[in-house]
This record gives sequence, C-alpha cells and structure tokens, in this order.
Amino acid sequence: GIPVFIDKPVSYSLAETTELFAVAKAQDVALFVGFNRRYAPLIKQLRHRPQPQHVNWQKHRVNLPGEPRTFIYDDFIHVVDSLLLWADASPEGLHVHAQMEGDQLTSLQVQWTAGGTLCTGSMNRVSGKTEENIEYYAPGLKVEIEDLHKGVAYNNGEHQALGFGNWEPTLYKRGFIDMLDEWLAAVRHKRYSPLRAQQDLRTHQVCENILEQVMKLRN
Repeated sequence: GIPVFIDKPVSYSLAETTELFAVAKAQDVALFVGFNRRYAPLIKQLRHRPQPQHVNWQKHRVNLPGEPRTFIYDDFIHVVDSLLLWADASPEGLHVHAQMEGDQLTSLQVQWTAGGTLCTGSMNRVSGKTEENIEYYAPGLKVEIEDLHKGVAYNNGEHQALGFGNWEPTLYKRGFIDMLDEWLAAVRHKRYSPLRAQQDLRTHQVCENILEQVMKLRN
C-alpha cells in the first residue's frame, strides 16, 4: 500500500514488470518509473511543436559492450522510451540491426513507425565518444539537441539557439527536478495511474521485442 519510485527498468523480466504493475493496480497505489528524459525541458518543448515526420535518437558510449539483456534494459531503454513519446499509437514494422563481439552486444539500431512518424534509434557502446543527440524533423522545421542541454532549431531557413542560462542546474536540464516534482505529486495522490502504467509497460514490452530480435540475430 506504499507508493513506490523505481528507477528504470522495473525489472529485467517483462513478466515480473507486468506482475508488479498488476499488484499496484490491485492495491490502487502509485508505481512510478524514473525516465528522466521525459521531463528534460528541451525535450518537453518539442512536444509543443508540429507532429514530426521523423525523430532520430542516438546515445553512444565508449568501450562499454554488454550482455544483450542488460544493454537493452539498462541503457537502450532510454532511447526506446524517448522515441515512444512521439505517438500514442503502437509501434509498427519494428526493424532491428545488432552487432556483437562474442556474446557481447556492441551496437544496436532500431526503427519503427507510429502515428505517421518514423522513429529511428541507435546506440554504439564501442564508440569514440560518449554523447546523446536528437534530430527532430517536421515540415519546414529541423531541431537538433545535444546531450539534452543545448541545441538549434531551424525554421524555414532561420535558426534559433536552444539552451539554458549559466545558473540552471544540471539536474533541471536533464529532467530530474521536474520528474521528482511529478513523483511527489503522485505520492500525495497515492492512486494508481493507468496512463503512466500503460506508457511504462509499453516501453518494457518494446525492449523485450527488440531483445527477442537481437537473440535471433545472434543465433
């Protein structure tokens, strides 16, 4: 009966994740999953722009290959969850490309369509640079965001810098402050949120679908 905040993932097992949400629903109590990028201000601003034709999300690391399940559920889940923000519709036509070194996953690329938007995401964990870059395309508009804290919007040939003042804390720029404010509101409300649960479960389900395709490719 106690509201619970849990950092992503809820579990490495989709069955366990589903079961935990079922318990939260039965108890009518909040189960809140920590996806900070949903609350990053520059990302939230994109939600007020026109429906995109294409969103491309890249998140890369240096010398950090991993076992496929932990690679996807610990890290790539951020890319998946962020791409799912752009349409309420379920992903269609999921395509996965993976590269392995032995039993370690080194690079992963995915694409799908949802609600008329093409979503592409990639993670290279043997890259030469740790970085996170987002490209957002809509008619007459391109937005580039770098590491969640700076970017440029190009609108019909004109450009505008995106960013923050010198005194804005990193926790705000990366979405943690707004995320924790919403968590505290959930604690006060205490009730189970079907909409949030649906979003969180969908992210874990898509991660499991990606993992299944990666394992087929490996075999």
